[in-house]
Amino acid sequence: MVRFKRPRSTLSTRIPAWSGVLAAAVLAVGIGAGTPAAAAPASGAASPTAAKPAAVTKPAAVTKPVAAAKPVAAAKPAVTAKSVRAQKFAKATALCLVARSTCGDTPTLTFAVFDTEIEDHRATVFTFYLNRSLTQDAATDLGFVFALPTGLEIEDYNNTLTCDGTVSAGRGDSTIELSAATIIAGNTGCHFSVLVTGTQSGTYPLDGDNITVTTNVHNVAGSATLKVVPTLPTLFAIFSQSSIDVLSTSTLKLYLERTDDNPTATATGLGYTVNLPSGLEVGPDSVVSNSCDGTATAAPGATSVVLSGATLGAGNDGCRLSVSIKATTSGDHVLDGSNVIPLPTVDLALGNGCLDSVGGIAGEPACLPTLTAAKLEQTVTFAQPADLTVGGPATLTASASSELPVTFTSGTTGVCTVSGTTVTPVAAGTCTVTAAQAGSTVYLAATPVPRSFGVTAANPPVLQNQTVSFTPPTSVALSAGTLAVSATATSGLTVTFQTATPSVCAVTGTTVTLLTAGTCTIQANQYGNGTYASATPVLRDIAVATAAQTITFAQPAAAELADGKVSLKATASSGLPVAFQSSTPTVCTADGAAATLLTAGTCTIAATQPGNTQYAAAATVTRSFTVVATIPPPAAPRRVTATAGVSSITASWDAPADSIGITGYRATASPGPATCTTTGETTCVLGATAGVAYTITVVAISTSGPGNASGASNEATPTAPQPPAAPPVTNLDLTTDKGLISTAEPGQVVVFIGTGFARYSTVTISIYSEPTVLGTVVTDGRGDFRKPVTVPPGLEAGAHTAVAQGVAPDGSPRAMNLAIKVAAASSGDDDDPDTGSDPDAGDGGELPTTGSDVSAVLLTGLASLVTGAGLFMAGRPRRRTHI
Repeated sequence: MVRFKRPRSTLSTRIPAWSGVLAAAVLAVGIGAGTPAAAAPASGAASPTAAKPAAVTKPAAVTKPVAAAKPVAAAKPAVTAKSVRAQKFAKATALCLVARSTCGDTPTLTFAVFDTEIEDHRATVFTFYLNRSLTQDAATDLGFVFALPTGLEIEDYNNTLTCDGTVSAGRGDSTIELSAATIIAGNTGCHFSVLVTGTQSGTYPLDGDNITVTTNVHNVAGSATLKVVPTLPTLFAIFSQSSIDVLSTSTLKLYLERTDDNPTATATGLGYTVNLPSGLEVGPDSVVSNSCDGTATAAPGATSVVLSGATLGAGNDGCRLSVSIKATTSGDHVLDGSNVIPLPTVDLALGNGCLDSVGGIAGEPACLPTLTAAKLEQTVTFAQPADLTVGGPATLTASASSELPVTFTSGTTGVCTVSGTTVTPVAAGTCTVTAAQAGSTVYLAATPVPRSFGVTAANPPVLQNQTVSFTPPTSVALSAGTLAVSATATSGLTVTFQTATPSVCAVTGTTVTLLTAGTCTIQANQYGNGTYASATPVLRDIAVATAAQTITFAQPAAAELADGKVSLKATASSGLPVAFQSSTPTVCTADGAAATLLTAGTCTIAATQPGNTQYAAAATVTRSFTVVATIPPPAAPRRVTATAGVSSITASWDAPADSIGITGYRATASPGPATCTTTGETTCVLGATAGVAYTITVVAISTSGPGNASGASNEATPTAPQPPAAPPVTNLDLTTDKGLISTAEPGQVVVFIGTGFARYSTVTISIYSEPTVLGTVVTDGRGDFRKPVTVPPGLEAGAHTAVAQGVAPDGSPRAMNLAIKVAAASSGDDDDPDTGSDPDAGDGGELPTTGSDVSAVLLTGLASLVTGAGLFMAGRPRRRTHI
């Protein structure tokens, strides 16, 4: 079964204006200094209570955006959400006091879910809160990771964090990470929101177990349940050939597609009725194919197509009904919503896409299925009338190749008149009659054919004789197109011309139009008048040389092997039949005007026309197209092993027994969020946090998408980098938030910045001469870190080297150095009563800033920061937040 997968850009059109949802969610939870307001989202987990900012006004109501055909869910009363958050926060605070910890300084983490029931591939808002009760100092280096269950993924994040820090939440990822966050002094908390979508229907319980705290946060999250329900399968359609001749056929392909990625979900009772536009009917081949496991009704000549009882089974997200359609009239026949009656189990989306080269749909441009039918050509054959006598009517004889009726008109009404098929001579002279066929809804108008003949008086007087002199060229090339002729009569009267070979040439006035190669015979006439008798007609033959011809061969579209045959359409400018021959007989064969598909590959067809006595052979024209065999998703890799290293894990595995179509692999660590990918290799390296026990799962990726995940590997626990006796040799500079510094003082806090390490891996920061570990840090999703450490107060004055050690993305050792000259400690520093260690300091005994001078600088900077933030918020225009 072919899987019809929408590109992500197409799926995004199924999500309403979720930026509005996010704006409403953020407004509902408060826009103050990070503290949730009373009107929190009605669904999801409770968030901690904190003082409401005075400048924030509670919105009158928070209403979920209206999804298609889905009633708006009523929001829970705000007071209930607030009381639950207050009870949760009070309980967490009480526990902290009992444990004699510093929870008042360490923020607590909770989360909320805006909509707890959504359709697959639609989205809801997850909001995360950090709150605390004590505000006199800044809370720094805050971080956590929230792991989404399989079946949920990130749709978007648009910088909604209300405090300093970094949020890593990439589109399509399954983890949300906050790192290096800071709640400035005087603020009780902050929050941010992420748009999350469900790719698989099902029920997803969410609680604190989804959260991994990385630094300086207490996890007191409650619980919520997100339910993802299947979106109705959609119906769209295309014509395999969008342009045909009238009375020819094309194939109408009707697709049922669903977006739910749940491999066990089914959709039953599907069906629809398609009433064909006027001018179309079911062709002689009726139902060409049906993969929808239902009953298809489409009899030849019928004007409707009906599918009932169709099913999309587990693991099958698309099916197709193909029906032969015949055009009975010309024009553009458009299939739109007025032609289709879907059952309630089907959503109509005819204009969502056009056929692409492999039978799926393309996101751009949107279009409706249209079949354009062109009119057929026709010709008129008009027998030459004999000369007539005034008063003696005659019957005109002519026919059209279309078998439509021919009409006659007189071009010389003073000599003859025409009524129906009867011509009546009224005066002596030359009578000219034109036969025409105006065309119909099926045929184009034919080229009019004129005929001229003489009319003599009933009782003619004795007339003088006359002769005609006519000497045209004896040969001409067909490529000349036209030829001017002239002749004279001894009477001085005007000579007229007509063709005796209308299939080779035609005559209008004195212009001969060359139609084909052969012998063109022109007759020169002078029918006389009241003085002169008609002259004897003069016939002259003109040889028209063989004409060149060309072949126009329409490019066939790429086809699926399951289609069986592909129509071939080619014409020769001569109008002669074109023959087809396969140049790739192992892939396809030519059978009349169709190519029979044998196997996947490139099918090449040659179109030829050998010519005849009138046309030279045409140059051969070839066309090639791709025959695609659908490849099922790959099987799971086997025997996955995990080998622990320094700040890394090496994952190895065996390829599936059937590796056809596999383009690479993706290995995922548990706990996350580290991953690594390959383009075919069966091993890769993941960054890891020292001391954490990990297992690894691997999926194979092919042209049809990712397969099932392997079983979990053995557990592996990486170790932290150990500083060697001497600083490692490296040309990589370790820098700081102040740039490349060269001096430092004992007790000074230095914020080191490193880049290029393995993602989510442990880095050890040391200082030499004798190595002293200052702390460890875990890199972010880019492999970078930002870590404040304290220069040891007892470090002797002189030259030292600060070193950050870890591993590169490939698992090899990586080190960054910074040469620092440490000044001698001042004599008063040792007795400073404000100097001490913070019980909440991070890895490696990180110390707070010491000394009254430094505190004054920090307080001055903090006041400036608060003033600038207030001015920024006051001057900031209100606008809707977009995600």
